[in-house]
Amino acid sequence: NRIKVEVKNKLAYNLPMVTAKIGIPAGLTLEPAILKDLLEKKQFSYYELFDNYLVLYWETMGRNEVKTINLDVKAEFPGSYIGKNSNVYLYYSPENASYNEGLRVTIAP
Repeated sequence: NRIKVEVKNKLAYNLPMVTAKIGIPAGLTLEPAILKDLLEKKQFSYYELFDNYLVLYWETMGRNEVKTINLDVKAEFPGSYIGKNSNVYLYYSPENASYNEGLRVTIAP
């Protein structure tokens, strides 16, 4: 299973320290080896996992740049789940976040 994450800088200038908090629905787990591989390939500068969030950081994001990350996830528990809302913001300005609705998944037994 795969979650495709797209983060877009819609502005005509560079942005510093972009942070994306992606809500991962219960029932799914991320593979640490894949995250490490993406980090080594410089798909992002740093990442954290906590409270069903994957948090990705980029030191800079160019004007009109689009970051696309494909996250392979493992379905662990059958059921229907809704992840927490995802958001993107500048590291020093979380009050100006842009939000997306939480991901919905159904895992069949």
